[in-house]
Amino acid sequence: MAMLEPDDASGIRFLTDEETDALLAAPDGSTWIGRRDHTLLQVAVHTGLRASEIVRLCRADAHLDTDPHLCCHGQGGAYRAIPLTPETVAALSMWLAEGNDTELIFCTRSGGPLNPAAVEQVIAKHAATAARANPALRITDVSSYTLRHTAARSLLHNGAAPSVVPFLLGYETP
Repeated sequence: MAMLEPDDASGIRFLTDEETDALLAAPDGSTWIGRRDHTLLQVAVHTGLRASEIVRLCRADAHLDTDPHLCCHGQGGAYRAIPLTPETVAALSMWLAEGNDTELIFCTRSGGPLNPAAVEQVIAKHAATAARANPALRITDVSSYTLRHTAARSLLHNGAAPSVVPFLLGYETP
């Protein structure tokens, strides 16, 4: 397989491993919001879920024991199960153990639902912070779609069949 460049001729942008590490390190883990944001970013980077799918995730969608995965109802109501990395399982386990009074995995401090625009704001906020540690992020418009492309790249580099990746990302056809 040819090596993918972070910004190839097709205009598809994804984060390098170093940029991803900087983004995941950006939230302040000493605060509730920082721990939520870190877990949200971890899920986005490693699952490729859309912002609209992330905000609908419920506790019952997280299967963290044997064969860890997230269940997701995507566009058009299509159901899929997305495998989780050990790092994502650890982050979700810690986050869910904190407990909150809502069934949603990701919510506001008061327990209300996030919306997709809020997810984009979380990503942009921490990308700006991460740019201080990794200057390459200064010229990158990081969005949920950048993180979807990052997840796709990671899947391909870790041996996923190219024909499977679009289905894991919620596309009905490749």
